[in-house]
Amino acid sequence: MKKELIKIILLAAFFLNGCGVREISEVAPKVTTVSPTSVLIAEEGGCEKDITPESTEFLTKIEEFYTTVTLDIAAMNREQGLGLATPSSVGTGVYLFGTAQKPLRMSLPVLNTSFSNLQREWNKLKEEAEELNDFSRRLNALLIKARRFQALSCQREELQDRAFNDVRTFLIYKQKNQDPLELCKVFKEGPICEMEKLLLKRGGNLNQFKRNYEGPFLRRLENFYSYEPTLKFQCVKVEDQEQRTIIIPIEFDEIFYRKVHSSFGALNTLVANKWSNDNLIIKFVPYEKELHKQRIKIKWSNSHLSYVKKTQRDIIYMSPFLGFNSLLLTLAHELGHSLGFSDCYHEFYDKEEKQIIYYSLDETGKNLMCHLDPLAKIPNDYMKKIEQSLCSDPSL
Repeated sequence: MKKELIKIILLAAFFLNGCGVREISEVAPKVTTVSPTSVLIAEEGGCEKDITPESTEFLTKIEEFYTTVTLDIAAMNREQGLGLATPSSVGTGVYLFGTAQKPLRMSLPVLNTSFSNLQREWNKLKEEAEELNDFSRRLNALLIKARRFQALSCQREELQDRAFNDVRTFLIYKQKNQDPLELCKVFKEGPICEMEKLLLKRGGNLNQFKRNYEGPFLRRLENFYSYEPTLKFQCVKVEDQEQRTIIIPIEFDEIFYRKVHSSFGALNTLVANKWSNDNLIIKFVPYEKELHKQRIKIKWSNSHLSYVKKTQRDIIYMSPFLGFNSLLLTLAHELGHSLGFSDCYHEFYDKEEKQIIYYSLDETGKNLMCHLDPLAKIPNDYMKKIEQSLCSDPSL
């Protein structure tokens, strides 16, 4: 008993002379952009000149295989009278949904393994078409990951800096109701954490141990759910309608206009569906300089990424590589950045695993700012923040 007491005293002395029982000093830096990809793009055009040849070569292989599969399916339909869906018509399903426990991983070895598996499967599926839709979803997901990997391949250092904001440990801790020791071990050695917990427990301050190590992660989470509105739009009350309407004037660049102008109604319908609750709805109208003080301009980007710069929230840059449905869904997501919301997914480079890690903070997949799922929309608490910001006049 005496030896055990001496051991505890010595460990306590070491602990108190070292880190001490206090709040963790490592505070996550403020996320500097509302759209994480925008910090990677120093100016329009991004860093294409520095993109790695290996990532471009791999993307070319995927695109060629994608074309082969599409043509093969068309031939099967024509020759055998089948009605098989082409990859472009089936989406990605669950294959682009990364979580804290099962994040998406992007590196050339990982992507190449997925590609080799799909190639082998395709030779079998041409004779057994029942599994074709699932195959096509995985092929779509791989193509999107290859494009994103290529676009980000020249930004290794910037992506590596983001690793500090990784909150997977905390999300898993909450989901599994783990011991706060798991959080402490992110910052300190296990024995030191155990001693700190023991000392605080003996002093009746066990909750302090929990607060010490939940605090840094909670501050990191705040960055992903921040709301910083800068643009002002008209909030109107339409007669005979319970909802108030936020009117957002939209200006398209010439090329984008040619692609979507005939489908402006479909665009408005989707935006209204994604950005609405019982009290508020958002509506796009064509921009007219004489009538509107503020507008959002939509332009093509020069890469596979769509984004909004924090310093220029009135411009949405859209990737020209998106299909029409993906284009509308992505635009509804990017609108959130123009209105002041951050992405609630995390993407960074893990230097130990040598992979880009990507995961959503919303495990349900229902938050459009966390995940581009066709069924996702903007949560009610986001809409309330917009209403408080733009519709505070009680006369409206």
